[in-house]
Amino acid sequence: MLPPNCLGYYRLPLAPNCCKLSLATLNQHSHFRNREKPYLYYDMRKEDFDHGILRLGVTVERETPKQLVYVCIRNGELWVTCNSGTDEHFLSRHAYMGLYSLMRYQYQDADFEPYNWYDFFEEGKKKSKYLEVICDREGLTIALKEKYSPFWKAGQLLFEVPSAGTKMEKITQPILPVVLNTDNKPFGYLLAEPLFAYRHCNHLPMLLPYIGVFNKAGNDIKSFTKVLQVHDELGLSLNEREEELNTIAFEMANVAWLPFRERTPALPEPFLPAAAELQKAELIFAFWRKALPLLQGQNYLRHYYSISRAPISGKPHLHKMSKCVISCAIPVICFSWRDRGMFYELRMKFKVGGKVMDFHHDYMVFFAKSVQDPTCFYLLNSLADVALLSFFYRYAYGISILKSHYNDDFKVFLTELRGRYGFVR
Repeated sequence: MLPPNCLGYYRLPLAPNCCKLSLATLNQHSHFRNREKPYLYYDMRKEDFDHGILRLGVTVERETPKQLVYVCIRNGELWVTCNSGTDEHFLSRHAYMGLYSLMRYQYQDADFEPYNWYDFFEEGKKKSKYLEVICDREGLTIALKEKYSPFWKAGQLLFEVPSAGTKMEKITQPILPVVLNTDNKPFGYLLAEPLFAYRHCNHLPMLLPYIGVFNKAGNDIKSFTKVLQVHDELGLSLNEREEELNTIAFEMANVAWLPFRERTPALPEPFLPAAAELQKAELIFAFWRKALPLLQGQNYLRHYYSISRAPISGKPHLHKMSKCVISCAIPVICFSWRDRGMFYELRMKFKVGGKVMDFHHDYMVFFAKSVQDPTCFYLLNSLADVALLSFFYRYAYGISILKSHYNDDFKVFLTELRGRYGFVR
């Protein structure tokens, strides 16, 4: 359905597997340009989002009246029309400037994914039952209602599921008995977890030995003194298990650092190793498997979220630390598949000892933790499971899919999941 006073939709190709429009593509479809000398005045305001169509109010040159530009995404293309001359063969100046102004910078692609909801509106209905749309003086906000899991949309990339038949590896090293340290200073370990949302966070999860200070009762830590380095004089009498854990921790510290990568602080980013980082990830993961049985029964194990290189030296920040337990049990990833009427829902879970658990919303790279007990961490079975967890984290561990989007690509993906992982009700 065309908006009033519009002649037709002009179609622009979007980048594959996403909803981005580049300036080069836009310029290929129009002879209009943003003049820099003399400067061209233009103004754009997002006015509403209904029927799955984004409505823009665009003014070009101060003396001309505002024109309405309409934008929607259909079948991997950007459909654009306006009430100032755009049709199937011509993109008007107002339409061009409206799209141009959606580019954050002159040479940065415009991302239309936030407006990719056309199929989520029932025909003839202005509002969608799935979306909360707010348009006020602060701008336009489009958000999925809380009761729905994030939706997969046709054309988006899916995870390449590893082939079935991979055997679960069990940790066979015997668990050592608990040996308490007799020194007057508590000695323990930090699980330094990277926060990949932060630009300065450039390491993999690693183990860091530390020294603390006992409270008055002598049964807990009241403060933390320092993170230990390989060259530090400890002045402590360590047991055999702690000596081996220290060796593993120092070996981790030698290889855990990743090349600096620019990151956007506002957006959480799971760990998806590039080819150059995969070897490091395999080494660190192997170190964790070696350390796992040695960590059983450790009294002063703490979890530490890192946003920089700070955890490797100096005094750890108390407010970033929390008590935790690292279990020797191996989590078995499983899924549930439900028919919700107009859509399906695929949710990622894990089982430990036959008990089905839900993933906690806090992301961990190599570990799983549950909503039911967020202080207990389980090392994942393999890097394949780590990568799968990273994919589902982007969907808050649950993928909804409209039945109209349930195509061959998703059917293949679901079939591969069923062949590799178990499904529960």
